[in-house]
Amino acid sequence: MPNAVATNVNTDSGLLYLTHYDRRQGAFGDSALQVIDAEGGDVVASIDAGRLPRDVAVNPYTDNIYVIESRKLHVFDSVSLEQINEIELNNTVRNMAINPDTNKIFVTPVNTNEVSVIDELNGKVVSTIHVGAPNRGDFGIENRYKIDVNPNTNMIYIANSKTNRLYVVNGSTDTLVSGINFKVYPANTGEIYCNDKKVSDGYFRLKVGEVRCTATAGKDFVFSSWSANQFSSPNSSFSSVPTGQTGLFAPLFSSKPDINEIKLENNGYGNLTALFREAPLPVEFTIPTQTLIQILLIIITAVIGWLIPSIVAWINKHRHKNDIINYMNEINNANNKDRLEELKREISNRYAEGILNSSNYEILKNRISDLVSGLS
Repeated sequence: MPNAVATNVNTDSGLLYLTHYDRRQGAFGDSALQVIDAEGGDVVASIDAGRLPRDVAVNPYTDNIYVIESRKLHVFDSVSLEQINEIELNNTVRNMAINPDTNKIFVTPVNTNEVSVIDELNGKVVSTIHVGAPNRGDFGIENRYKIDVNPNTNMIYIANSKTNRLYVVNGSTDTLVSGINFKVYPANTGEIYCNDKKVSDGYFRLKVGEVRCTATAGKDFVFSSWSANQFSSPNSSFSSVPTGQTGLFAPLFSSKPDINEIKLENNGYGNLTALFREAPLPVEFTIPTQTLIQILLIIITAVIGWLIPSIVAWINKHRHKNDIINYMNEINNANNKDRLEELKREISNRYAEGILNSSNYEILKNRISDLVSGLS
């Protein structure tokens, strides 16, 4: 019975490649890779491809034919129809898809969730992608993966009947990705960066797992909050959590809605919007000119009032110093008692008037007394 069919789209040979087995012929029947003339329907060649060949695919650039058989991948030359390689696999596999632009073969398992990535050039498994749950359904019934490749975008699409989901793999990194529709509202009021990549407006595919996003406000705007919704299957989650915190959609409904950095557990498809609002106008504080003049006058008056006592004290100090020097010179130059008595009276009057202080008065009076005693 036929199992799978493929054709080489890069040639005009008109040949089809069909995996075939007949359970009526023993345990696994008459198994083969059949080469069929598409126009006439005749079998032009039959090639041994193991006990139970499954999926078949052709790389149109290398003209190689690939046939899955249990844990093996048989490689045939499409011209000579000879087997040129046999690749051993870790698991029983069922379906495959080839990206001829990257020479990668993606092979889906039967009872595990490990999709093998094979480098066609060296015939080795170069990476393993874990997709959903192990591929076995209820009552031991196998749930098959279906897989296809878009060579133009280098995206691989894998359907899993166990999880009832479609998975997307980035062929450049061989990692699962999911799509998020990002939006800034109002438009052109800020930017969104996720894992250091600008994703402000549009649909972007990001690696499944933890994603950190930051909203940055534009000129005259400030960040307000996040808005998110998911539309993936119930088995997935699209959660957003402030950095350092936990909880589903925590920044959206917590007491701190203005946290501009969030952590997404990106396992599904959804929308994420950064909301911004106009920045508050700066507070302008102005003082009328007349009030400024009054304040300045008050300050000047206070300063002058504080300085006047010090200035007066300084002037008095120097005046007293000059007075005692002048009187002392006159006393020393007096050559008779009458002149000394005259100076004594003058000094006493000055002291009584408060012009001389007591210490200077005593100094001058004692000096006169000494001189009078010397002239007796």
